[in-house]
Amino acid sequence: MSITCMSIFSQKSVNFIISNEYKTPVSYANVYCRESGKGAYSDMNGRVKISDILENDTLVISCIGYEKRLVLASELTDTIFIKTYTKKLKEFKVRSEYKREVIGIKRKSFIVSHSEGRFTGSINGITFSNTRESFIENISLFIEKPEDSSRTRFLLMIYSVDDSTSFPLKSILTRQLFFDVTARGWSTIDLDSINIRVTGDFFIGIESVPNFSFSDAPAYFDWVDKPTAKYRCVTYLFSEMPMTWIWGYSGDKYYYGIDGTEDGAHNNFPLIKATIKY
Repeated sequence: MSITCMSIFSQKSVNFIISNEYKTPVSYANVYCRESGKGAYSDMNGRVKISDILENDTLVISCIGYEKRLVLASELTDTIFIKTYTKKLKEFKVRSEYKREVIGIKRKSFIVSHSEGRFTGSINGITFSNTRESFIENISLFIEKPEDSSRTRFLLMIYSVDDSTSFPLKSILTRQLFFDVTARGWSTIDLDSINIRVTGDFFIGIESVPNFSFSDAPAYFDWVDKPTAKYRCVTYLFSEMPMTWIWGYSGDKYYYGIDGTEDGAHNNFPLIKATIKY
């Protein structure tokens, strides 16, 4: 059944499928209304449902591995197509030996602030300063509370950043990667075979998304009361600023982490670290 403007706006809701240019449904695409702040994730069949949408609203559709698309609510159809993001790889030399360095929050013994992961649509991460060409070998997140039946999943974010704000700008990844949440401790994603090259500052973060394996997976911006995994956040003390805590909501909204005392305390850094080689 086709969607008409009358059916959409009399009910103040939209219901459509997100597909790529090969007519394959796209799951975990983020749809965000700029005007109302409403949003949703596409399910495993690519279907999205959002309420309280007006005719002049603009929907921002984004997904790792795809180009961002803006659509007016009045122009929605049954299926919205997004294009696969084609990344032009620059030539680089593969060396037999590299130097390696671990960056991020390396120890679990900092002051534990709290744990997160039960609020879908939330983003929490760190922007790292980087002045040389490097490759990200792996990224680890500390799972505070493991949960086999977690109703949220933790989606890895690696983004280039806006030089003026340090906010995430464009995904460096070309496909979705999720952390394993079934055991307590460091959950590691191996990226060595992907050759993720960074030449400037970059953002590593976690996006909490619904786990569509469950019929009662939470909606966008919903707090999860049923079993879910959590990752640890800490208070990190430093006198200078080697990294910047960034948090926000899926879509277009990002904020700086709250600065603490004058000695450089910053609260609620996600306990995340990465191995880079150069």
